[in-house]
This record gives sequence, structure tokens and C-alpha cells, in this order.
Amino acid sequence: MANRIFRVDLSDGARDFRATATEPGLAMLDRTGSNYGILRRWLGSYVAEPAWIADNSANFFIQSDQGRVEKVEFYPATKEDLEGPLNNELKTIQARLKKAKPETDAEQSLYRVVRQTFNALTTNLEQSDHECFLFKYREGKEPWRLVWCWGYQRTDQEPAKAAVCSKGECNQLFVRRPKEKARCPGCETITTIRRPGWFGSRVLNARTGVIGLLILLLLLYILGRPKLDVTPVSWNGPQGSKVEFKVIDRRWFIFNSDVTGQVVPLSNDPRVIQFDAYGTVGRAKSPGRTFVTLRYKDRAIDATVDVGPPRPPKSITIEPAKVKLAVGATKRLIVMGQYDDAEPIEFTEMAIFEVADENIAVVSQGRLEGAAEGNTKVTAMLRLSAEASSFVEASADVEVQQADYKSLELAVEPATLGLGQSGRIVARAVDKSGEKYSVSESSLLKLKVEPATAASFESGYLIGKSAGSAELKATLGELTASFPFTVSSQSFLPPGTFVVTPAEVNLAVGEYFKLDVASASFEPIVPTSSNPDVVSTIGEKGLAGRSAGSAEVTVKQGGKQQVVKVNVKVEPIESLHIRPSLVSLRVGEPATFRVTAKIVGGREFDVVPDLLVWAKQPLATNVDFNRDILQLFGLRPTDAPQTMVCYFGEELSAAGSVTVSRGGATIDLASDFMVYPPVGVGGAVTFDPGSYFGGKLLYKNGSLVLGDQIDPNSALYNYRSMLAPGTQIVGINGTTFDGMDEAAIRAYFAAHPIVQGDIIQYRGSDGIISTLGLNLTGRIFQDVSLVDVQPRNLTPTDYNAEMQLQVLEEGEYRITDATGTALSDWQLIPSRSVAAISTSKIARTTGDDYELFIERRTGEAVRKFQLTFKLKLESP
Repeated sequence: MANRIFRVDLSDGARDFRATATEPGLAMLDRTGSNYGILRRWLGSYVAEPAWIADNSANFFIQSDQGRVEKVEFYPATKEDLEGPLNNELKTIQARLKKAKPETDAEQSLYRVVRQTFNALTTNLEQSDHECFLFKYREGKEPWRLVWCWGYQRTDQEPAKAAVCSKGECNQLFVRRPKEKARCPGCETITTIRRPGWFGSRVLNARTGVIGLLILLLLLYILGRPKLDVTPVSWNGPQGSKVEFKVIDRRWFIFNSDVTGQVVPLSNDPRVIQFDAYGTVGRAKSPGRTFVTLRYKDRAIDATVDVGPPRPPKSITIEPAKVKLAVGATKRLIVMGQYDDAEPIEFTEMAIFEVADENIAVVSQGRLEGAAEGNTKVTAMLRLSAEASSFVEASADVEVQQADYKSLELAVEPATLGLGQSGRIVARAVDKSGEKYSVSESSLLKLKVEPATAASFESGYLIGKSAGSAELKATLGELTASFPFTVSSQSFLPPGTFVVTPAEVNLAVGEYFKLDVASASFEPIVPTSSNPDVVSTIGEKGLAGRSAGSAEVTVKQGGKQQVVKVNVKVEPIESLHIRPSLVSLRVGEPATFRVTAKIVGGREFDVVPDLLVWAKQPLATNVDFNRDILQLFGLRPTDAPQTMVCYFGEELSAAGSVTVSRGGATIDLASDFMVYPPVGVGGAVTFDPGSYFGGKLLYKNGSLVLGDQIDPNSALYNYRSMLAPGTQIVGINGTTFDGMDEAAIRAYFAAHPIVQGDIIQYRGSDGIISTLGLNLTGRIFQDVSLVDVQPRNLTPTDYNAEMQLQVLEEGEYRITDATGTALSDWQLIPSRSVAAISTSKIARTTGDDYELFIERRTGEAVRKFQLTFKLKLESP
């Protein structure tokens, strides 16, 4: 019978190790052994075989091609081993990892964790704790071999050696920390005994002993006081890289804990490195050198960052290479740049995504969602510079199946949040076979918090807002789930914390810069510039370089304030770019983009949005474009990419394009799982949305739908072919009704009755979300609506007209007659606004009924709309 080489304690209270997860809730060291089978296929005998013991620990065995090896001599592999006699073995593992071909979603998740873990162990042998995971072994006098024991990780990062309990029945792997006895935590056996000296071998008198003890205690106090350690303390790499910082809280030598999840990171220059919304993962944005500050409670530690220019990859790959989805399920795609002489670098944020058939799947900024059963392909395109002659491309196969969802699982990680702390929302739909699909980012998932004041939603996270117990509720069609969570009264940062970085910043004229602020308060942040002509403020944290000079920006919150010195100078600009150059979004969802200027020397900066002049915009019927914050909101699907062109100054221009895919999935109503169940006409629960609407709204089966009683004099009556009874009203002005309960909808309409100018989103029988607006007269408009016509200089034969028009899209407009003869000059009208156009003489007709046309010119394109009206003349 083969003997284990050791066992690892993985219980909840284990001192040294804990299980590694491939994703939240899924252990890498799975009970079924399927992950070992995958690793065995990739790495062969270089991975040890794990076997669980009950619920809290795992045995590890050496497994050769002939089976488990019975007796081996083994030791932790040292740095000298891995750089010397075992170096070829190490390189073999690295080569096999590169050649591995993960196929399924589970294999992709496992591969990502395996690669990251192994690289962390072997990239820097001086700093890593590889001795706890990489071991050398041999049978008899055979050559030494290398084996990787996997699936677990250190509970702390204090430098320490690995040891195995010498007591046979225990045989536990543990960590020998400095200045500690090699005592096994599993059975208290002393593995190695050393006799410590006491200030040498000389016998000390009592007085000397007391003095020595005091000196020792003082040294312990000085050297062992609480401090933070950060890894890496210094980082350098190319633009596009991900930098993951880890912070350890060290207390009195023996009390050490990983506090990475409780750290607030601040970048001294977000142009060089910018942190994700939550967590300590930074992204190298542009070349430069700066430092980051990681704050934990009342302490902080700095790390330096040096970002080099982007390094074009030899090729790119999409992970996973084969995507299997269910309708309504989502998957985050990752784009990795591949190199012959370096580890892969992630380029997801810089890539452009396209799906061959948007009826089967839709993609938005790397998030893929199944829309209907079938097969298609998703393509990622990457071009690191405008000078590159072509895009580097990669594609992945996508298979979407119709799943019979039976239940919904919901969680918040962690389940207890501090004030201001974030918790990740995890939602999975489970089908009848027990397979689980991620729906955390599904367009079909509706979330709410009770009480609503406890937390807010932001980018897939919950943010603790007020202390107390709360509940997250989720709805996916007819499936529901809830998860209790707690917001503690303890702030994520100590009370009174208010830190603004950087203390000084250099900007170019036209540059937009966002300050980093760490605060324990939720009060408004108010920045004020000493000279708005040099630098102005935008929102709570934004700065805009206006002209050359210097100024001070005072940032206040409550009774606290901090001053930031700002220097602005003119920088020579080489080129202007829209990033990403193709913005993909879905109906009913927003997407932001950036316009950047590249200066001599390679640095890029974000351009102040109000300095951009848009020569061409996406059609307002498809996209609502907020130019103040460069945000697009999908209104209707596009048939083809729509171009947008902007200018910065007189010579610099940039072009990009926008595609809008239909909103989410349409699930077969004949299946057991119905996301949008058929709604019968009528219902007991009705809502009065306001006088401009003119139709009753019914609440039934979790949806808000239009009833069959439409006032003939209302705004909706002439559009009842589009808004038929039973049409689902998805939202108004960006507020989504899907998943709202009756009380929440009543509260909404009590506070927000529908008025002129409102935008209504509705879902038709085809499942596609469309948009209509209400103009000043209460009538629905789409592109151009005639608000009013006032005759001027009226005679029996002709008159001049002043026509008030309401338009959705910005452009130049003019009035023509049926022959195309111009009746007015071109006039620029902003988007979603009303303007008056005065015409030349118009010949009167019998009955004063008129049919004219309005032309809209955007760039080179001209579109014509029909205007039919009747003059309303007052009786003399």
C-alpha cells in the first residue's frame, strides 16, 4: 500500500493553509477528483495526487505512470534545487502549461488559476513560498524528480520554511516560522529540536539577566510592532499589464494576516496605473513612473510602479476558446497577448469584440450573454497603436443552449460589509441536471435591496451604506432567491479619514484628470479652483486643464479639506483617438468610452469632454449620447456600425463607431422557465402614470404592462399598433421596472409622474426593446416632431411660417416643399431640443392643409422627414 507523502489541514481554523478556489464557491481541490484528472492530463506525474480525508484535510501521493509510488525520499525543493539540478524539470512543467489546451469553461477557470499560481511560485524564487508546494523526491538511488502539490495556499505570507510532522500517524505539512519551534500544529510534536542559547554559554548573574531581558523586550517591541508588508513592493512592466497587490498585516512576529480584501488603494497618478472599482488589482494604463498607497485602517504602505510602452504580442487568444452558454447566462471573455519569451499579458480592456450572429449571443465590452439557442463565433481585435498596419485577431466558438432552469442561487461575498465596503454579487441559475450557469451580469436578472438604504449597486457589487441587517433579492423570470447580509457600523476606513491624491499634478491644456479620494464619510465632495481659467473642476473629483499656468484646487468634505497644486502647460499633440474605436452595447444599457490625445513622447491623456466638437454622432433613434460624460445608452438595435467623429482644436480629429445589439435574451415561452410570461389583458392592480400617458398600466406576474383602456385623446392612442395591450413597459428615463414589486412601482409614479420630454422603453412581442419619447404637446416623437406652426404676414394667397420643431438628433435642419425647394436656411439644432425655424413664403391651399418636408444634414448624409399640418386660424 502506497504511503502518503504528507497531509494538509484545510479546515476553517487551519493555521497555515487554506483551500484555493477556481472561482467563488468552487474549490480547486474538488472532492470528485476531476480537477486532478485535468491536471494529470496536462502535467503528468509532475502533479501530486490529492485525496480528501473527511471534511477538513487532504492526503497527497506521488503518482507515476504505473500508479502510486510506495516509498519515496522527499524534501521541499530549495531555490538552489530549482535553479540547479531540477531546473530542467521546472522548465518542463512550464512548457507543458503553455501547451495545455483547456476547452470547457471549467477547464478555462482551472487553467487560469493554475497558471497564475505556478507563475507566482516560480517567477521570483527569493520571495515566493515555493518550498510549501514544490518538492523533490526519488525512489532508492534514482535521480531526483520534481512534483507540485497543489490546491491549497498559505494563510499568510510571512517568510517561512516548510516542514512535515515526524509523527507517522500525523504526517502533517506545516510552516516553520522564524523564532518558533518546529512544533506541528496538528499534534504538537517537535519535529526538530534545537537548544537555544541564552546570551552565549556564560552564566549571567541575576542583575545582568534582568537587564538583558529588558533589552530583549525592547528589541521585540521595536522590531515586532505592527506593520504592513506589500507584494510587490516595486513593479515594472508594459502598458496593458495587470498588477495585483497583496498586503499582509504583521503583528508582534506571530500574528500575521492577509488583509488584501480590506485595503483601500490610491494611485498617485491614475494616468499611469488605475485601480479597478473595488479591490487591489491595478491596470497599467500608460507609460510612466509613480507610486501607489494601500491604506488599511489607520496605517498605509507604498509601492512603486514603473510602466513601460505596450509590447505588441505575437498573437492573441480568447479565454475560454470554446464558450458554452445557456440562454440568459453570461461569460466574461479574457483576451491574452501571447509571447515567445514572456508570460501572457491581458489586453481585454483594449480589445474590440464582435459576434457573428447577434440573434444567438450579444457582447458588450467583453461580457458575452446567450440570447437564443444556436452556434456562432465571437471575435476579439487588438491594435496597440494607430501606426499598426492591421488588427491582431482571435476568435472563439460560442454554443448557446436552451436551459431548463429550476432554481436560482444568490450570494454576497463577503456577507458582512463595513460602511463603504464592497461585496461581490454572485448569482447562478441551476438547470434540471444540476449544472450551474453564471447569471450575475445577465440582462434578465433583476436585483433589489431591502431596506433600500442599506446598500447601493455598482458594477456587480453591493456597497454598504447604512448599518444593520439587510436582504438582497433577485428575480430571474419566475425564479426568485434571497440572501441575507449585514452592514456593520464600522467604517471601512477609520472615522475622520480624508485623503486626496496626488498632492500635486501636472496637466496639459485640454486634459481631464480624476483625483483619487479615500474617505470614511459619505458627505458630498466639493472641489473649488483658485483660478478656473487655468484649471476648472468637473463633478466631485474631475479636473480640466484650461490654459497654461498654475492654480490650487481645494477639495472639501464636511469640515475637512485638502489642497492640490495644479500646473498646466501646452503640450504638442500628435494624434487623437476614440478608445475603444468600436463601442458595443445593448439596448437598455449604458457604455462609456474615452477620447484621448497622444502627445510627443508617447503619453496619452483623456480630453476634457466639453472641448470636443462632434461632427458626426450615432443616430439618436438608436443611441442616446451624453456628450458631457461620453456615455452612450442603447435605445434600438443598429443594422450596421454607426460612425462618430469628433474634433479637438482645428486640426485634430478621431473617428469611432457604435453598434447596439438587442436587449438580452428571449426565452422560449413554451419551456418550463418563462422569463417574460404571457400577460392577459386586464388585471386587478393598476397604476396612473400621469396625464401625458393616457393609458392604464397593469402589474402582473412581475411585469408592468399596458392595459386595453387607452384614452382616444391621449398621447398613446395613435400609436396603439406599436403599443398594443399587453406590451411590457420596461422603464422610463433609464429607471427599469423589471423585477420591481407593486409597492416600488407605486412609489415611483407617486414621485415621478410621466411628463413632457420623458423617454419610454418598451418590449414588443418580438422581445426587442424600443424607445419612444413624449414631446411638449404630449405626442410621441421619434426623430422629428412638429410642435407648433404660427403664420406670419398672412395674406389670402401666402404667408410666412414660424415652425417649432422637436428633434432627437443634433444636426442641421431646413424646411422644403414637395419639389425639394428650400423654404428656410440650414439651422443647427442640438439633440433632444425644441427650436423655431422661420420659412420664406408658402402658397396657401384650399382648406389650409399642408404637406411639407424637413431635411436633416449630419456630415455628408441628408435625411428627409414629412410634416403634415393644418393652419388653425382665429375667427375674425
